[in-house]
Amino acid sequence: MIIIGLHNAIYPTRFVHISDLDSLRAFHSECSTAQNAPSPLESTFATPPHPIAQKLVAWFDLHDDRDFALCLYARDNALEFALRTHSVAEFLSGAHFLPKYLLVDSTPKLYQTLADDYLLDPKVLYIITEASQIEECALQGVDGVVFADLL
Repeated sequence: MIIIGLHNAIYPTRFVHISDLDSLRAFHSECSTAQNAPSPLESTFATPPHPIAQKLVAWFDLHDDRDFALCLYARDNALEFALRTHSVAEFLSGAHFLPKYLLVDSTPKLYQTLADDYLLDPKVLYIITEASQIEECALQGVDGVVFADLL
């Protein structure tokens, strides 16, 4: 099970909220720059230990992307991104763009069943506010959770 936000050492991920195409392009540029930075193995032994590297993931609400410009840009540029969906129709149509995650804030079991039945590639992440919700999601077979304060 994917658990994002419980502790920095577990699935270290930084979600970046995207609101328009310009901010997505800036995110893309930031990701490209980060990939070109030297790795910890390339650094000298005198360098202090590196913090845990965080994976960058752009996220946006699908209902804000009415013409799918953000989805198309993210998919066409192989960006890791997450889509927050608010209905079954958004969930299923958003999966077409191959996001890494589909974010849901209600009925996680329903969305997980849809993902499993239709063999969708994106992982279903239920947005939670408390650690006590992790067990419930695990018992329902949901792919994972993300704490709301990270979004």
